[in-house]
Amino acid sequence: MIDKELLAQAEQLYSSGLSLTQSAAAIGIKAGRLYYWFGADNFKLRSGKEAYEVVSRYMKKYMAQRWQNPNDRLNSQEYRQILSDQLSQRSKEWWADPKMRTQKIRAIEKAMRRPHIRKLQSDLMKGKNNDPEFRRLLHQKPNKPEQLLINLFTEHSLPFRYVGDGEFILGGKCPDFLNTNGAKQVVELFGRYWHPESDVTTRTKHFAQYGFSTLIIWENELKDIERLLTNVKAFLEEEE
Repeated sequence: MIDKELLAQAEQLYSSGLSLTQSAAAIGIKAGRLYYWFGADNFKLRSGKEAYEVVSRYMKKYMAQRWQNPNDRLNSQEYRQILSDQLSQRSKEWWADPKMRTQKIRAIEKAMRRPHIRKLQSDLMKGKNNDPEFRRLLHQKPNKPEQLLINLFTEHSLPFRYVGDGEFILGGKCPDFLNTNGAKQVVELFGRYWHPESDVTTRTKHFAQYGFSTLIIWENELKDIERLLTNVKAFLEEEE
């Protein structure tokens, strides 16, 4: 049962700058309950970290209570699934909010501009990309933009094959498409969520070490098919 009067007070306190925990303490209830009230009232939290901490505390307490009864214990896999479902639902809600989505994208782009972060990611992928099982699980099938590009290449008889499933690796990096006519050309399909602008130079230089030229296609270019086809054909003519 939600106390509408207390909820209104809590929302006002939270909006004034107090944390979820502080707002809950001010009205005399637990943070977990206020988190539930906010969710039921579609009241947005300022950050995912705050929600994660509240949910984590709730789950730890919940699991401790469950563990006391041998017949009611959850194994580690069930625990992870429950927590994952809780966080997944909140993540979907945040991603549906344009403001929160923009903040998340900017945070990722900022992190990926840090040299040590990029080196860690590169070292990790160099090791994992040599593992066939990892590549199989990671790239079981093309995503929607990749499939659209596959269909486009097929429809217009353009000599590029999808190899983003790990079929073709160059120095620990896997391009999305490979020229099938023998020319040393690769095509990369970039989405703004995963790739900062600096990736254009980084990936192009990397494949150039092995004698491959690279065409970068951004997802938004898929909206203008005629212009995209012109760019791809011009890229092909460079090797003729």
